[in-house]
Parts: sequence; structure tokens; C-alpha cells
Amino acid sequence: MNSADAISIFNTMTSENVLYAFHGEFNYGMVNTLLSDVKKQLHKSTTNMRAAKKTYKVLVECLENIHKHSAKRESEVPGNNEGIFILSKKDDGYMVAIGNSILDNEVKTLQSMLDEINAMDASSLKKKYREQIQSAEVSDRGGAGLGMIDIAIKSGSILDYKFENYTDAKHFFSMKILIKA
Repeated sequence: MNSADAISIFNTMTSENVLYAFHGEFNYGMVNTLLSDVKKQLHKSTTNMRAAKKTYKVLVECLENIHKHSAKRESEVPGNNEGIFILSKKDDGYMVAIGNSILDNEVKTLQSMLDEINAMDASSLKKKYREQIQSAEVSDRGGAGLGMIDIAIKSGSILDYKFENYTDAKHFFSMKILIKA
């Protein structure tokens, strides 16, 4: 990276009103540190505490999903997962952008789930959440399939996602969520 790259990144972060950005390992300790830092940043940057609280709740789910569901690099220590998240302030609320690698064989299942969630209205999402709580078993990664539903409910927005080829066996999953004020 040279100084022109740093200036470009700085200008982008300034023009996009980026409040917080992180790229690295999403282990349990890092997720807790990030959430603590972001909570302070949200309180400093807003007069709309309701939007800040909703954003924080969405971030909890997003960062836990990166921690639990990222595909590990072959050389990684168990429990460490690489990802990225960006929090920016928008005129009508906050934007959370996240990304992490997933195994190729997980793409269709995740895409199907996200499409189903995006097709539901608020009352259908709440009903699906209740049904999932009653019938779900906790997976080997510690989830019960509730995270994405919870994100959709709390944000009140469509989950804008994309999958890109990343390596021979992995895709990079990215998602943006607008949390309206």
C-alpha cells in the first residue's frame, strides 16, 4: 500500500460517513471488544438512541455470525475466523456491511434462506422466528438458524447480499443491512 492508497481509503471512508471498520480475526474476545467500541461510537454519533440500539442489536447478530460461520483458512487455529465489517451513518439511519468466506457447499442453503427471509413481511418473519425457536436444534456451530431472521426483524430492511468466488472451495459472502432511524 502506498500513500495514494491511504488517501483513497480515507476519502472513501469520509464520503461514506464510516464510523467504524474492522478487518481481521473474529474470535470471541475480538467480537466483544468490537461490540464495546461500536456501542460507544454509536452513542457519540447520534441523538436517535432508538436507531442506535437497533443498530447495535443487528451488529451483535452480524458479528456473531462471522465468528461462528466463517470458513477457516487451512492454517488457522480453531475458533479464529477472518471477516470484515463496516458501520456507516446514513441520512435515514445506519448501514452495516459485513463479509466473510463460506464453503462452496453452504452457498445454496444460505441463499435459499436469505431469499425466503427477504420475501416475508414483518408479521411472517416474527411467526417464522417463533416457529424456529420451538423446533430448532442447536447446530455444531452453536446456532439455531435464528440470526438472519433476527437481523431482518430488527432492521426492518431487505438483507442485501452477494456471493463471489473466493478460492477453489470457498465463496465470499457479503451483506448490507440498512437500519432505518
